[in-house]
Amino acid sequence: MTSMNLDTSDELLAILLALAAEHQAAVDAADERLRQEREDRERREAVVSARDTVGRQFRNTLAKVLAPEAWRGYPSGEDGQPPVAVAHLGNGIFLIYEVAKPGSDPWGISYGRLILLYSCSCGTYTEVEIRDEYVLGPELEDAISPRCPGRYARPGPDEE
Repeated sequence: MTSMNLDTSDELLAILLALAAEHQAAVDAADERLRQEREDRERREAVVSARDTVGRQFRNTLAKVLAPEAWRGYPSGEDGQPPVAVAHLGNGIFLIYEVAKPGSDPWGISYGRLILLYSCSCGTYTEVEIRDEYVLGPELEDAISPRCPGRYARPGPDEE
């Protein structure tokens, strides 16, 4: 480490402030790069998991019509929301794959859940977990029905 001979304490403080700002900028840039890498990884993993789940659990229905590129990944949120992948099925109906929160399984097995999300005629959003192909048809019928199912409702964006 080299030391500098400075004539005044003002010069010392000016150089020290510049060095501290330079270091802070480098740390901030590294943190931003790590954040972006984490978000990219979470997006990719959510999409891959969604595709795998649909291919494995919904091979007779969703896997036959949902193109792999239909999925869009989103990273975890600051509020603890897990990463998700979303596919638009049309007519305002979305399929959401929610990645299981870390630590939610004592054996460390990773899994997620598929959620059907659609807007309702009453102004709320309805979300229903879709566990298998058997319930998919009736839930899609509810989603395209003009009547309000009145369950699993979430306030619309203007009501929160």
